[in-house]
Amino acid sequence: NVPLRTIQDITVSASVPQRMLGFGNLIIENAGETGGKIVLKNINTPKKYADVLLKQMRRLSK
Repeated sequence: NVPLRTIQDITVSASVPQRMLGFGNLIIENAGETGGKIVLKNINTPKKYADVLLKQMRRLSK
């Protein structure tokens, strides 16, 4: 579990074959006590999930 308030950055990456199939990786950089990165590999439409997380982060910061 990563609290939204500790997320520093969200990145989507995909190789050419992943892009062709609509898959990719979602990389979440965490500033919490443990720090580091969480990589969700080979997920379907990763940009959709990144957009949802970013929207929730913006809502939380208001």
